[in-house]
Amino acid sequence: MRSEEVWQGAGWYHALTLAERRGVWGVPSAGFPPDAFPAEAQARLRTWKAQTPFDQGSLFAQRLALDSLSERDLLALLGEPAESLKDRVRDVPEWLILLRRAFTRPGSAAELAPLLEKIETDHPLAGCLPAIGPLLWQALDRLQDRVHAMRDEAECLPFDIDVLPKVFLANIAPVILFQLSKPLVLELHAARREGRLRGETAEARFEDFIRRLNEDDSIVELLAKYPVLARQLMLTAGQWGDYLHEFLTHLCTDWPSIRTAFAPEGDPGLLVDVEAGKGDRHRRGRSVLLLRFGSGMRLLYKPRPLGVDMHFQELLSWLNDRGANPALRTLTVLDCGDHGWSEFIDAAPCTREAEVARFYERQGSYLALLYTLDAADLHNENLIAAGEHPMLVDLEALFHPHVHGDDPIAANLAAGALDRSVWQVGLLPRRVWSDEDSIGVDMSGLGGQPGQVNPHRLVSWEKLGTDEMRLVRRRAELPASENRPRLGDQRVEALDYRDAILAGFTGMYRLLCQNRAALLAEQLPRFARGQTRAVIRSTNVYGLLWYESFHPDLLRDALDRDRFFDKLWVEAARRSCLTRLITAERRDLWRGDIPLFSTCPGSRAIRTAEGERLEDFFDAPSLYLVRQRVEHLGDDDLAKQTWIIEASLATLLMDREDKIGRPTYVPSATGWVPREQLLALAASITQSLTMPPDHAPDRL
Repeated sequence: MRSEEVWQGAGWYHALTLAERRGVWGVPSAGFPPDAFPAEAQARLRTWKAQTPFDQGSLFAQRLALDSLSERDLLALLGEPAESLKDRVRDVPEWLILLRRAFTRPGSAAELAPLLEKIETDHPLAGCLPAIGPLLWQALDRLQDRVHAMRDEAECLPFDIDVLPKVFLANIAPVILFQLSKPLVLELHAARREGRLRGETAEARFEDFIRRLNEDDSIVELLAKYPVLARQLMLTAGQWGDYLHEFLTHLCTDWPSIRTAFAPEGDPGLLVDVEAGKGDRHRRGRSVLLLRFGSGMRLLYKPRPLGVDMHFQELLSWLNDRGANPALRTLTVLDCGDHGWSEFIDAAPCTREAEVARFYERQGSYLALLYTLDAADLHNENLIAAGEHPMLVDLEALFHPHVHGDDPIAANLAAGALDRSVWQVGLLPRRVWSDEDSIGVDMSGLGGQPGQVNPHRLVSWEKLGTDEMRLVRRRAELPASENRPRLGDQRVEALDYRDAILAGFTGMYRLLCQNRAALLAEQLPRFARGQTRAVIRSTNVYGLLWYESFHPDLLRDALDRDRFFDKLWVEAARRSCLTRLITAERRDLWRGDIPLFSTCPGSRAIRTAEGERLEDFFDAPSLYLVRQRVEHLGDDDLAKQTWIIEASLATLLMDREDKIGRPTYVPSATGWVPREQLLALAASITQSLTMPPDHAPDRL
């Protein structure tokens, strides 16, 4: 097929989402009777309606209402020919204009080839990068033009311009290769079955496939078969270029403050490397960046406000001044409004037994403080063991709000009380993803022990470099994190330091009680207007949806991908409060992001990644609940929380080889600790931990 014919095809318009087809151009033939639509459209509608949870109740009607659609409207859109859709769109979409411009620009692939040779990647499909090179070059070329223009605006450029192409390509290549991998493997198998590949061996035929892919127009014809993929590739490359430019602009603007905060006595040198993906992608492809400078100094750039992080460090200093023992090490943080900079923490071992004991005392201290501040999500990846100091490196979920509404879990008062206990912080051992085939894994701040096997089957490659290469799912060992201390080169078991954890917890708990009045009057109000993350739905759910949405069957027509993203409704069927978020969640997923929601401790409202404000989403402002908790700190609550800590630590016996076959022992209790017993305890403290939402003010 000639290139011009490909670009004139109407199939590209199948990349338009349901909301776009309905929202801007209306619904075609909406008044036609149902039997006037093709059988294929009616079959697609039946499949959509049969998808869980739309196969029961009125949820499908609610789903359609989000896009102001009726069933007949959706049927019309499902049955609309590509030519009709193209005719309804007044202007050619910008992404399609840019895509065509990239692949019709002479010489762009040749300009990028030498740069791609310097990119280190072990991806088995890395050979296809030159084929997609024009798209990458266009985004890189635009970035370089914008960066060169910065020379006239900035007082200094604290980065090496020559490393910019490598930084751009090294970070974008793995994402691009992932998005391409499943469709390419499908096309590889089709070419093999149809006998279109040359070569006497499987390896030779694979090389022929890659060679053909890099020939003129081949990649364009492939992208035309998968227009949703083409649009996603354009989006990914453009977002990364925009984000790099934004980051470099902030680096130039903040450079004097960065030097003062992080290198007051020396020259950090020029920025020489950037590593993206230190955390999830949010808000149009932004993620935490790890930076390396010429002097060897490393920093973290965080594309979010760090006011809460700074106030937390101030609170640590305040507690140290009032007798926190052992003292808690603070982290250097620079808040610059909508973004900020943070000290990079290197993991380091302890050198003496006493240091390990102090490490766990500090863990106990943090447990008491984080419980008081109603924190959540302090799992193993959010903590670094730096010698005798546990360092909290992600504080997005301080003052974590509570969403109850008609949540069936919250309806159980005992379960709700347990979720408001010290157990909810995330530091204490807990098993997740357990089933009949696996005891699950411990990803807590105290856990994350090496050797754990992910109960989920992860995608890996089989028969690499051959025309029979395929993706398979296998269980794999989880990578070890750096949250656990080491004594020299030896592993340390948290259970052996139970007494240190309890001593640290008790000491900090009593210190907070002693300074209750000042804590309420001086410290907590500082957090009221800060931004915190609201984790309403498991990030794993979002990640799995995004990952699986690159199946070839979902990349030919955006309506099929829209239907797939409607799996968000499965949990919403049990938690109706989630329906208010689905439009924003779906929009974020389409942009390649993990959906993000935020709030302020002094508010009941929630904000989407785009800044849209949804009022009265939470039962009460999280700051109000924290103040209530501080007021109720006392000996009774201390005893209850201590019991929960002991019970939780007892689960670590499941991992102890020296305890296999021996009865489980919990100090202050005997035998196994079933969830029912924890719930019974939680029921007894419900009264002291909860208050009717009607009594909670909207602002503090």
